[in-house]
Order: sequence, then structure tokens, then C-alpha cells
Amino acid sequence: MITAEGQPDRDPRDADARQVREAARTMTKRRVYGHTKSGRHITDEDVEKLAAEAEAGYDPERLIARRNKRGRPTIGNAPSSVESVRLDPELRRQLLQRAEADGTTPSELIREALRRYLEAA
Repeated sequence: MITAEGQPDRDPRDADARQVREAARTMTKRRVYGHTKSGRHITDEDVEKLAAEAEAGYDPERLIARRNKRGRPTIGNAPSSVESVRLDPELRRQLLQRAEADGTTPSELIREALRRYLEAA
């Protein structure tokens, strides 16, 4: 379009649409909501999948069964108690050496020694 002064109009709305540059794609980047334990990004697709799973409902028995697998494994049939014992540095060193030599933990070595002591009494 030509202005009254005979100059081409500089209003971009009057320009040929084929000359308009394509907009930057900043709004179409995949949104990241965080990361999984392995470090993988949580995307919109992951959120949609989790939402669909939640809306479908969960099997309470399956959730309860899964809940018990967390934490330390049980020892025996009942909850265990934690007992504190003071060890002098030399006894602790011997305990750690023996546990390493036997391929076990210091706690398991102490439990076994205590069982044998109590059975012998």
C-alpha cells in the first residue's frame, strides 16, 4: 500500500502474509515437572498417564502388599527393638574385623553371639 507521500506503508499488518516470519517455538517446548529417581524428566505424557491410572482407581490389596516391601527386612515374626551398647575402641575394631572376615554385619554378629551366650546359660 502506498501512503499519501508516495512511500510504501510500513505497517506490518499491511504486509504480504508470506513475508511474515514464523514465530519462535518457545511455547511448544515440552514442560518438565521434575525428575524420576533415575534422573529422567517427568513430562506432560507421564502426568497424563499417572492421572489416568489414578482416575481408574487402585487396588487396595496391591497397595498394601507393596507398602510392606519398604524399609529394612523384618527379623523374626514381630517388630524388632533397637538396643544400644557401648564398646571400647579395641572391641569395636575386633567386631568390625570379624564381621568383615565372616562376610556379615556387626549387628548380625552381635545377635549370634548373644543367642549362643543365652543358650549356653
